[in-house]
Amino acid sequence: MKDNIKNEIMSGMEIEYRKRKSLEIQIKPDGRVRVLAPKTATKAWIFEAVKSKEEWILEKLESLSEKVKSQPKLQHGEKVLDAGNMVTLSIGCHAGDYPVERTEDQLRVQIIDEWREDEARISSLLLDWYTENTRRKVLDFTKKMVYDSKPESKCNTN
Repeated sequence: MKDNIKNEIMSGMEIEYRKRKSLEIQIKPDGRVRVLAPKTATKAWIFEAVKSKEEWILEKLESLSEKVKSQPKLQHGEKVLDAGNMVTLSIGCHAGDYPVERTEDQLRVQIIDEWREDEARISSLLLDWYTENTRRKVLDFTKKMVYDSKPESKCNTN
């Protein structure tokens, strides 16, 4: 079993040659193993270096797997975090003007029934909503700081 995992890592590994002196092994969030290697490195040398770090790679992949398992599913009724508060994700055909709306205790996602179980579409809607909300909050804060604050006068008027 462990040999199969090792072979899979080695066969699916991405190698990128760069102008550098050392080897770097990266574990990407999707589980890909990426190696940045010096332009002069041979594949045999790279595979030997990666093989020497196989325990570390396996630990990182296991840790990544545990993180993925612990993330909430984007399904109706799940609890999600919004602005530091846990709210219930409500997915369905809600009456409203926007695809995502926040009520006191819910984050409502309006979506047609065929897409109700499509986490990628729901994730995309939520990401767009969070991005727009954050942009709006930053702009509001900036305007308030610029227009509501009065600079102290450095001139003595006496």
